[in-house]
Amino acid sequence: MGSVLADARPEALVDRVEPRFRDGLECLLASIGSQAGLTGPGLRAAYRSLAALVTTQRQAAESLRSAPGTAVAPVARPIFVTGLHRSGTTLLHRLLARHPALRAPALWEQLAPADPADAAVLTSRAQTYVEEYYRVAPALPSIHFLDAYLPDECHRLLSVTFRSEIFEVRYRVPDYGQWLRGQDFTAASRYHRTLLRCLLRRGPGPPPAAGTPL
Repeated sequence: MGSVLADARPEALVDRVEPRFRDGLECLLASIGSQAGLTGPGLRAAYRSLAALVTTQRQAAESLRSAPGTAVAPVARPIFVTGLHRSGTTLLHRLLARHPALRAPALWEQLAPADPADAAVLTSRAQTYVEEYYRVAPALPSIHFLDAYLPDECHRLLSVTFRSEIFEVRYRVPDYGQWLRGQDFTAASRYHRTLLRCLLRRGPGPPPAAGTPL
């Protein structure tokens, strides 16, 4: 699996992505390459970020092969929290997640829904990710607090299908955005459920750390 991250070249990523999601990755790569205006380091960082999503696809496929029952495991009827950006949806999401009868995937789970590594390793990686995020964007906590153990937006699962508006937030990719608005999200939504099934194989997961702010 690590070979995907080690060889994060555009052509290599397209060769390794699931065929049903190849069109989205191809469109995104083309738009990033011609419109995003990234520096060399920025472009390499973008490719590695996309490589991590391809790695998640491959890990999910392996999870389904090793435990075929995962593909049909029940997922309880979800509750959807929707709204405009920065309108309070994160607060509502985290308030709902405090209910003992509800299960909200934590950030560390969403960053590696099918990674076979130990949970302690994954939570440590997630916290390192948060620290790096804050180093690059130090003002982010004032509008969106991140923590490895707290629930977070499900775009982290949907983006694995390369059909997500989060890419328009991260990069200047108008061609990709235009393509995205013409897509059917049925397959992407079903794959989101697949990743939830992979994630739930680990069980309920650890609760938010005591005293962690919403």
